[in-house]
This record gives sequence, C-alpha cells and structure tokens, in this order.
Amino acid sequence: MAQNSRRRSGSSDSSKKRSGSSASSNKKYRPERDHVRARRQVRPRTPTVLDAPAGSASFEFEEENAERSAGGRGTRSTRPGSRSTRRTRRPPAKDAFLSGVRGKLLIALAAVVVLAAGMTALYFSSIFPVTNVTVAGNSKLQSGYVIKLADVPEGSTFFRTDIEGIRARLLTEPWIQDVSVERGFPDTIVLRITEQPIAAVVSIVPETAHDAVQQWVIAEDGTWIALVEDDVVGQARINAEELVKLPKIKDIDAAVRPVPGTKETDEGIVNALALLTGFSREMRDMVAVISAPDAVKTTLKLYNNVGVAFGRAEDIEAKEQAIATVLAEHEGTIININVRVADRATATYL
Repeated sequence: MAQNSRRRSGSSDSSKKRSGSSASSNKKYRPERDHVRARRQVRPRTPTVLDAPAGSASFEFEEENAERSAGGRGTRSTRPGSRSTRRTRRPPAKDAFLSGVRGKLLIALAAVVVLAAGMTALYFSSIFPVTNVTVAGNSKLQSGYVIKLADVPEGSTFFRTDIEGIRARLLTEPWIQDVSVERGFPDTIVLRITEQPIAAVVSIVPETAHDAVQQWVIAEDGTWIALVEDDVVGQARINAEELVKLPKIKDIDAAVRPVPGTKETDEGIVNALALLTGFSREMRDMVAVISAPDAVKTTLKLYNNVGVAFGRAEDIEAKEQAIATVLAEHEGTIININVRVADRATATYL
C-alpha cells in the first residue's frame, strides 16, 4: 500500500513535471507568437469611394502602418480626414471635361488665326477690283461730276477701298450736305449723296457802285452754296422757274461776303432763314421777299403785295396764325400787317 502510494505520488510528481514542462513550453513560445504578430506586413492600400456631392467623386487611400514600438501591439488604422494618410486624385470625369475644354479652345484659336490670315490675304490681294462707281440721291448735281470728285483710287478692291478719303472729297462740294460710300459686291462702289435743301436767294450789296448786285443761293442751314449765273449755280443746274419761286433776301449788311461751303453768321440773314424754316409750307409759298437789315427790323413782302412787319423769329406759329386770320377777314383791303407782338396784331387797310 505504501508502495502504491509512492507510485501515485510518483505519478503525481511526474504529472506535475509534465505540466510544468508544458507551461514552461507555453511561456517559451508566447513571445515568439507576439513577435510574429508584430512583424505582420502592412495590408495593401485599397481605394475607398467616399461620400461626395452629386456629380463628383473622391478617392481615399487608407493604409495601416505597423507600429514598431516596444510590445508591437496591433496596428494604427487611419480615419477619413487624416492629413497624414489621405491622398486625393482629381476625378477622371473632371480630367476629361478639362481636356475637352482645352481642345475646344485650341480649335477656336486656330480657327481665328486662320480666319485672320485669310482676311489679311483678301485685303491685300487684287481680288474683286472696283470697276463700277454709281451715284444715288442726286437731283441737281451731275453724276459724272460726283464720280470725278470722289476720285476712287486706282487699284481699289471690294475689300480695300479708301471710304473715308472718298467721303471727305465729296463733302468739299457745297451742294452736298451728306454722303455715304457703300460697297456693292463684287465690284461696285455706290456714292449715296444728300444735296443741300435750298432756302433762298440772297442779294449781295456790291463792293463798288460800278459792280452789279450778286445773287447767291443759300441753304436752309445757312451754308453758302454758289453764285447764280443764269441757270447754273456752281456745279449744279437749277430750273429757271425754280429759281424764280425761291424767296429773296435783301437789304442785308453790306459787309456780308459769301464764301462757298461756309455758314453765314449775319444776324439779319440767320433770322430770315429761321423764319423760312419755321413757316408751314403754305406760308412759305406766300413769301416773295424778306428784308433783313437785322432781326428786329425783318419784314416780309407777300406775293399779294401785302407787307408784314414780322421782327424776330419768335412765336412763329402764333404770328403765322395772326397773319392768316387778318388776311381771311380783310381780303383785298390789307396793305400792311404788324405781328411783331403775336397777340397784338395790327393792320393797315386801303
């Protein structure tokens, strides 16, 4: 029995030894397993699509870096927004869009360059030479004279024509109030002119007693056009009947000396022209002569031989109405009408 007890005791001791050996063995290999865990390789980076506003995308690469510190416990994972681990890329859709825009800009730039080069070549080439010049809007000036005055430079083309130079030359003619120079494809230049509207014929006091009184045509804006010589007025021909019907301005200041193409500043003449342009067509056709020594003393002589003391070109409409009323009420018995003050018209009767 004692022997059995010793056996059991030996067996127990043996078990303890094996158990101790096993525990010792476990303790021996645990550091090795920890060491293996510490040396785990870094997991490969995988792209993760983050939530983003519609129409855009962003990619984030997350990586886990092994901590090589004492104990080597686990790894540190990165979180979204970490500055140390986030790497962003421009979305492929945005890259494609920018590439498309750059391509279109380059194409547009190339087109502009080609167009500019083409226009420059056309401008300096002899394509579409000007072979035809026409005149429009003239009633008193001869077309041949206008074309000659325009003097379109030799070698002009549809694209290369000195428009401003032609216009400047035409405007030196007192009869021409305005002009536009137009191109007609492929070889035509059109000179579209506006002639000066004639206002009256002015009697110019001669410088000496031996000189004859000169008759000058003046435009509505006060521009001197030309001296009347029979039916020729400068470079234009005017029907004799038309000349007769024009109002005559006389008794002007003896110092007035007309220069073709210039505007008159004499007070009497300026006042007379203001009357004529302010009258209605019916009243204007009744005026035969205007005496214009100055503005205040301006008087009219109507075709029915009635004299009108008009004065300054003020209240023209009211004065015209007063004249018409007096003439209508006392037709055939009126000698003179005074409308210098529009609301106090007076008249002299036979």
